[in-house]
Amino acid sequence: MQDNLSFIAIYDNTEKCLVKYVTESVSEILGWEPSDLQGRPAFTLFQAIEIPALHQIHTSNVMNEKLCSMISYQYQRKDGGFTKLQSIVHYCYHDLVTINWAYDPESFGHKQRLNSASESFEITDDGELQLTSTGSFPWRPRDMQENMKKSLMVSIRWNKEQIAHQQEPRFYILLNRYTELMNIVHVSEIAGELLGGVLPSDLLGKSLYEVVHANDRAVVEAQCDYAKSHYVTSRIRFDWIIDEEMDIRQPVDTVVSGSTDGLVMIIRLAQKPVRLS
Repeated sequence: MQDNLSFIAIYDNTEKCLVKYVTESVSEILGWEPSDLQGRPAFTLFQAIEIPALHQIHTSNVMNEKLCSMISYQYQRKDGGFTKLQSIVHYCYHDLVTINWAYDPESFGHKQRLNSASESFEITDDGELQLTSTGSFPWRPRDMQENMKKSLMVSIRWNKEQIAHQQEPRFYILLNRYTELMNIVHVSEIAGELLGGVLPSDLLGKSLYEVVHANDRAVVEAQCDYAKSHYVTSRIRFDWIIDEEMDIRQPVDTVVSGSTDGLVMIIRLAQKPVRLS
């Protein structure tokens, strides 16, 4: 198995965390076929001792709408055993989009991802959560403890297993990493609401660069290439072209993460500057 082999898995934002979509590389890492997992509650696939900690992480990711966090934990294989995974988690409105690698703390990829994620958690052998990184900033132990408490603190819960609070609108696209044009192969349905009525189906097959304003293409291409080459997360701001002839564009704020099955891009509308008083 190559060092950076990974699969993409998408879960819903309910308390059950149902599997919605899985890419084919899951077979090489865990033995499952994608169809084996689709529709299953994720918590049926974890070790019993780790479920409380993973439920805490899931609750925090959803209720605090975390854009990029990482967790290392045990995931069940088809043969009944468990493989420790390292997962990057992007919360994206109706979905949680994840990229998943076999855990190898000594690998270059692991160390790269540890520094590119906003925060990283690991579960100890006795099922306890520990915060292992808050990006590249070297926190003191006391700061790490306080940071973990704040990160996991939630003020709202599910209502009948469904999310009830108003969320920041976001959508995601999956990109074909094996083409220079970075063609769009999957789009979440909410994309049309944020892009002025553009149909998600109209984006399928397009090059990412067809929707990036010419002034921004160089930086988008460079950041995507970096995420693709190093299997890490990059942040990119650019103008998304709504109508090229009318020069209608929408500034967006995105993160893009690389996996062997494609690139994941999470997109939200860019916020207007705030004046400090």
